[in-house]
Amino acid sequence: MINVLLFAGLAEKAGKQQIIIQKEQTTVDEIKIELQEVYGVDTAQNVMVAVNEIYTRKKC
Repeated sequence: MINVLLFAGLAEKAGKQQIIIQKEQTTVDEIKIELQEVYGVDTAQNVMVAVNEIYTRKKC
């Protein structure tokens, strides 16, 4: 299970501050796609991502 925290405008657009992804592993790109498809967040490709408080662009 992956806990994704959303902040500022991204949280506002998604309508929530946290989403749970029911996978053991995923990629940043897959999370961004889910934000776009499920939550209608059209700016997901332009966000910064941190995994365990370290900014990343790779696998979660």
